Amino acid sequence: MRFIFILSGLIIWTIFSPVTPAAIIVTEPDGLGDARIAEGVEFSTYEIGNRWDMSDAADVVAKESGYLENQEFVDGVFRATTFDIDGFSDPAFFLTYQGVSGSVVSMNNGQMYPIDTAKYRTLTMRIRHLGSNGTPTGISQPINVIFFKDENSYLESTFGYSDFISVPSDGNWHIVQFDLVNDLEASSQYAWTDFDTVKGLRIDPTPYSDIQIEVDWVRLTGPNSPGSEFSASWSGGVAPYEINAVLSNGETFLLAEAVNETSMSLDFSGLPGGDYRIEVADANESGQSAHPVHVNEAPILNFTQPDIAGDESKRFSLIEGGNPWGPMDAGDILDTANLANVGFDNPSGSLTADSTSGDPAIVLKTARQINTEVYRMLSYTLSVSGTRDIGEGSVARVFWGDNLADLNTSEDIIVEEGLNRYQLGDLHDLLMEGGEIGLWQGTPFYFRIDPHEFQAPRSIRLDDVTLAPFDSASPDFLIEWVASDTDDEATISFYADLDRVPGNGNESLIAQGLPENPEDKSLLWNAASEVPDGTYHLYGVINDDLNQTLRYATGPLRVGQGNPISLSIIQPDGIGDNVIATKEFSRGVRKNAWDMSNNDDVPLPKSFDVESQAISGGILSGTSSGDDPSFYLMYPGDIPGQNSSNGIEIPISTADYRFLTFKAKFQADS
Repeated sequence: MRFIFILSGLIIWTIFSPVTPAAIIVTEPDGLGDARIAEGVEFSTYEIGNRWDMSDAADVVAKESGYLENQEFVDGVFRATTFDIDGFSDPAFFLTYQGVSGSVVSMNNGQMYPIDTAKYRTLTMRIRHLGSNGTPTGISQPINVIFFKDENSYLESTFGYSDFISVPSDGNWHIVQFDLVNDLEASSQYAWTDFDTVKGLRIDPTPYSDIQIEVDWVRLTGPNSPGSEFSASWSGGVAPYEINAVLSNGETFLLAEAVNETSMSLDFSGLPGGDYRIEVADANESGQSAHPVHVNEAPILNFTQPDIAGDESKRFSLIEGGNPWGPMDAGDILDTANLANVGFDNPSGSLTADSTSGDPAIVLKTARQINTEVYRMLSYTLSVSGTRDIGEGSVARVFWGDNLADLNTSEDIIVEEGLNRYQLGDLHDLLMEGGEIGLWQGTPFYFRIDPHEFQAPRSIRLDDVTLAPFDSASPDFLIEWVASDTDDEATISFYADLDRVPGNGNESLIAQGLPENPEDKSLLWNAASEVPDGTYHLYGVINDDLNQTLRYATGPLRVGQGNPISLSIIQPDGIGDNVIATKEFSRGVRKNAWDMSNNDDVPLPKSFDVESQAISGGILSGTSSGDDPSFYLMYPGDIPGQNSSNGIEIPISTADYRFLTFKAKFQADS
């Protein structure tokens, strides 16, 4: 600074050097207090139960991606390369997919897990861009987020999109964050909170082709999650300050800027679990904490039983018909239509065929009518050759009823490429053509699956169809689960709920304080002695003192009566009942039944280790005289070519006869 003094007519200039500010020192965290905070409440963790950490293929709905090829998940990274068609490119991938208008709901994660826009509003991701050759392009890549209200959004234009954020293609990872409430593109017709829930969440990582994108993780959080803030403090420097979280690899994430104080509560909810040092910077220098803040990783629990498949051991085809629909054989099929080359001769135990029109159909054989109150959970395994094209025919349906000419018809079930397991869950909730639900009722006799609607021929493969009752406790049920918590040994509590609304008083405690990772992740629950008869939805709460998540089982559990298997004998009914005799060798070919009525039924001299043999009163009797007693029904003869023995005179066709049944009694000779 400069001062001017006037003395006796003289002007004296005095110049003082500026004071150098003290170095920035981050004083908190100091390594002495508690610098361990909760992970922010994050959508994929808390609602889906599977983090968007790119560790498995369920983290991205890759089948719905656009202008992306070579999609893969490697070492916790989602990687793909963008391309164009005739010079046009619009690369995109979905985190949740809203489904297709007019198709069966609950087949896409966006339909099963809609996003509450009042609770979740901030999307953070770690991403980098490279050229298709794996080297930086040096061209900034604009990213934005598009959100869809529901499965009708494409038709009704009920979607919105964020403003763009440019990310350098410099070979480095970058953490970018979108405030989906405030960071809207000016032309977006809808704001994030114009919708109560959002079913589709899409990321457009670049508008350019020939770019390799790599995504490490994505988080969708709410503002200032409880427990996910840390009070930092520092000294030195000159305001205003910028505050960053520094990852272990040196990357930084902006927590706050234009800060004029020397302490602040910092929100870490956008960051995944891990250790972060706090960096404070002014216009000239920066200082970093000597000790990290540890963000806890929330524990996750998922049920493996009960589940959406129901009790497969009591499936309809097995209990009511004695022949399960899978592995498939000719006895599983009542009829087919518009299918050629139907066969079952393959190692997988599948039905295979080629369609001949756009309406192929498979009618499954039902031994008796289906009790729809008992058998409700439907799953099947299907493959349709060729690429998926919904408009051209990648659509399956299921049908049922009492008259083949007038069956109830489900809405479209989107058929994916390759062999897939389709789990539709409770047929009472299945969306039908015309928009109705609840038509799975009564006792239909016919059940049909149409595998696709392509006019051009397609090869199909059907491995199995499972129509099962709910899982049941009668009186016990074995609850099974998987759980993870990298920071702690969390504890688990289980509840049985009547209405899938936790905490409203309709739930009953099953167990509490269970360890997260016991040697056997199961609990045998004596349900019938603890809760009234009824249908329950089990949920688990896993808690590690900093974070707590809750998860429902994917299928219900019936307690008390279990799943009573209906049995109604409709034949014989006393009106002209006749039985067609089974084709049997001794009666039909030999012309002398093996009924032990005469000595011609058994060549007694050829028996071995048997004495006192006799045939009398329709019974063959004898006493064993050695360790290997045996007798022949057919004997091949002593001399080759000599036709004096019944086995040579009347050979048995092994293609026609394969089941041997007899009635015998054994007793000790006392």
